[in-house]
Amino acid sequence: MSILMQDSEYRKATGSGKLSSGADLILFAIPIAAGIVFMEHCHFDNELLKWGISAIITIAAFVLCVFIKTIITVSAPPEEIESRIKKATKEKLHVTQ
Repeated sequence: MSILMQDSEYRKATGSGKLSSGADLILFAIPIAAGIVFMEHCHFDNELLKWGISAIITIAAFVLCVFIKTIITVSAPPEEIESRIKKATKEKLHVTQ
């Protein structure tokens, strides 16, 4: 196992996009529900236009939900955590030599 993957904070930061709880499933179900609700309540006669706009709304809602999940779960960016781990490992190696 790599040094980075041994750190729980790094694993949490890099795995923030994964579904790990029931709340995550609800958060990722919101875009599908938004697309379905739009399809049911829009008043366009053109079916292709209705499907296209529904797809755009679903994708936008998905991006927004992923953004919200990332903000909620990650305390620091993975790059920052990685640099901290590398610095601590270098210091530990210099002390032991």
